[in-house]
Amino acid sequence: NPEIERRLVEASTAVGLDRAIHARGLAGTVNPAREPKLAAAIVDARRAVRAALAKEHCEDLVEPFDPARYNRQATIGENILFGVPLGDTFREANLPSHPFVRAILEAEGLSKPLAAMGLSIATSLVEIFADIPDGHPLFDRFSFFSASERGYFEHLVARQGERRRGPDSGRDRERLISLALRYSESRHRLGLLDADLEARLVSARAAFGNLLPTSLQPAIEFYDPTTVVAAASLQDNLLFGRVNHDRAGAEALVRRLVRRVLTERGLDQEVMRVGLDSPLDPRSPMLAEGEIAAVDIVRCLVRKPDTLIVEHAFAILPPGVAEEAVMRLRRAMVGRGLVVVLPELSEGANTPAFDVVIRFERGAASVSDRRRAPVVPAATAEPVA
Repeated sequence: NPEIERRLVEASTAVGLDRAIHARGLAGTVNPAREPKLAAAIVDARRAVRAALAKEHCEDLVEPFDPARYNRQATIGENILFGVPLGDTFREANLPSHPFVRAILEAEGLSKPLAAMGLSIATSLVEIFADIPDGHPLFDRFSFFSASERGYFEHLVARQGERRRGPDSGRDRERLISLALRYSESRHRLGLLDADLEARLVSARAAFGNLLPTSLQPAIEFYDPTTVVAAASLQDNLLFGRVNHDRAGAEALVRRLVRRVLTERGLDQEVMRVGLDSPLDPRSPMLAEGEIAAVDIVRCLVRKPDTLIVEHAFAILPPGVAEEAVMRLRRAMVGRGLVVVLPELSEGANTPAFDVVIRFERGAASVSDRRRAPVVPAATAEPVA
C-alpha cells in the first residue's frame, strides 16, 4: 500500500530510523522477474555510481567484480565461485567436500596450497586465542571457527606440529581447506596471499564456470555486469563490487555517494521500501536498544494519534542523541498532544519550552515550569502537554 509506505517512511524519519532502514534496504535483494523496471533502473544506477566515483577521483573505494581479476575484498571461496550460491550446494562450508569443487581444486593444483594456508590460519588462531575463553566477543567476532570446533583444531595443530598424521587425513584436509576458503586478505591481514596464488584462483574460477554441469547450474547465480543478480544484495548490485576496506572511511563515503545517486534518480524510496520489507528480530545483537525503542514509536506514529505518550524510549539514549530524538518527535507531533518522560530535562530538549513540565522527586510531583498555550476556541482545541 503506497499510503502506508509513505506514512512508515515519514514516521521512521521522524524518529531517526531512516538511515538504518536505508542500510537494510541496501542489504536486501530485488527480484528482476517481479520488478523488471526496478531491475533495469538499478543496472543504470550502477553505471551512474561508477561515473560518480570517477568524478570524485575515488574509484579505488570500490573493488569491482571482474571475471579476470582476483577481488581482495572477497573471500577465497567467493572468488572461486564468482557468484551467489542458491541453497546449500555451494555454501562456503560445503565447498571442500563437494566432488565438483574438489575436482576443480585438484586439477588447478590448489588442494595442497589451500590446506597449507588453512593450517597457517589454524595455528595463528590457536595462538591468538589461547587465553581467550569461549563465548568472549573477540573470539566470536574474529575466529574462523566456532567454540565447538576449537578443540578439534587445537588437536589438529598439535598433531601437525608433531609431524603425525591423524586417523582421517582426508577429513583434516577438508577442514583446513574450509578455513582457507573463508580467508580475505583485506579483512584478516595474515599475509597469506601472493600474486601467483591469486592468478591460480582466478584460473580455478574460470574452470568452475566453464565446466559446471547443467545439473548444478541452478545452484549458483553468477555475477553479470549487464543484469541484476537476484541473489546478491542491492548494494552489491549497485556497486558491482565490494567496498575497499584498505581505505579508511570508505564504507561511509561510498554509502553517501550511493544515496546521492539514488536520490537523483528517484530510487531512494525504492531502497526504503526494500528495507521496510526486511524481517526484524528484536533479539538480534545487530539491533541497538535505541532502534528497538524507535520501532515502537513508529508503530504509534503511523496510526496518527491525537496524543502520544513516550516513557522509556529516550532513557536508554546518550544525552545528545536523546535531545535530537525529542526534537524530531516534537516536530512530527506539532498540533497534537505529546507527553515525554525523561530522566532529566536538558535545556536543548526544552527549546522551545514545553507547555508544562512536571518534575518528580522522591515520589512527589511539582510543576517547575509552565508556559501558557495560545488560546483557541474549545471546538478546535487540541490536547497539549
